[in-house]
Amino acid sequence: QVGGYDLVEWTLSDRVAPQKAGWPIVITEFGTDNDELAWWRHSIRYAEYHSSVIAGFAYWAIDGLKYKAENNESWYEEETWGLLLGDYQGVRQPKILTRLESLGLQPAT
Repeated sequence: QVGGYDLVEWTLSDRVAPQKAGWPIVITEFGTDNDELAWWRHSIRYAEYHSSVIAGFAYWAIDGLKYKAENNESWYEEETWGLLLGDYQGVRQPKILTRLESLGLQPAT
């Protein structure tokens, strides 16, 4: 359990003190688009309340495939957390992108 939002906001604000100096911040490690999970819900809420200082976001992983190696064999398999599909032609996680873009956030470059 991540804890209540107040604890998450205090922790994040304490860690991103440079925002008080006007430095932009980038949010990473959202995790999932499942509103039942506290970290996703609290991260989105934090972004909503502090959108004026958030420069963008990064999400792990963008890849649609992940590399696996075991017993001298290697292969690629679907990366279910990836934003892109395995063919890299489509979006696997459209809800995540839509939610982040609704906050006015764009991928960090």
